[in-house]
Amino acid sequence: MKLLKRTMVNMKNVFVLSLLSMFMVVSCTNGTTGGFDYNDKAEIKERKNYCGPTLYGDVKKVTSVTYSVRYNNGEYVEDERLTKQEYSFNRAGDLTEYSYKDYEDSEYSYRETYDYDSKRNELKYRKYDSDDHIVEKYKNKYDKQGNLTEASDIDDNKTCYTYENGNLVRKDSYYSDGSKRGYSKFEYDSDGNEIEEYKYDCSDHNSTRD
Repeated sequence: MKLLKRTMVNMKNVFVLSLLSMFMVVSCTNGTTGGFDYNDKAEIKERKNYCGPTLYGDVKKVTSVTYSVRYNNGEYVEDERLTKQEYSFNRAGDLTEYSYKDYEDSEYSYRETYDYDSKRNELKYRKYDSDDHIVEKYKNKYDKQGNLTEASDIDDNKTCYTYENGNLVRKDSYYSDGSKRGYSKFEYDSDGNEIEEYKYDCSDHNSTRD
C-alpha cells in the first residue's frame, strides 16, 4: 500500500495511507510515548501471544487506530475512525490483554486476556465478546520442568499430559463429568523425535494412526 504522508505529532507517529490512516502510540513503563525507534534498547526476542510489529525496550502498551481518509484540497486527510487495537504487556514483555474495537460494527469487537506464572507459562486465557461476556476460555497446569500437564476448556473438558524423559508419551482427554473421551500414545526414535501418534477412543479402540 502506497505511503502518502507521514507526520510526527507530540512523539506519536501518524501514517496516512492511500485507503486508510493508521495512528499508533507505543507507551513505555516510564510514561513516555513514541513510535518504533527503540534501536538503543534490546529487543525482546519472544513476546508470548503477540504477533504485531517488532517492539524494543520495556513496552507497556501499544494502541493502533485506523481511520478512513478523504481527499480534501489536494491532500488526503483523516475522516472517520474505523478500528482501534490495544495491546498491554507485563514486565517480561508478554501480552496480557488485547482488545479490538470495530466502530462500524460493534458486534465484531472483542477482548482477550492472558495470565502467566513466574516462569512465563500461560495459565489462563479468556475471550470476551462485545458485551463483555466470556465466549472462550482455558486454563493450564505445569510441572516443575515447565511441561504442560493439564488443560481445560470453557466447558470444563480436560486433557492430561504424561511425560517420560522430557517427551510427551500419553495424552488423556475427559469430559466435564470425568468420563473418558479418548487418549493418545506417542512413540519416539532414539534421538527423541516423535515418529508415531496412536489415537484411541474411550473403548480402547485404535481409531487413527498419524
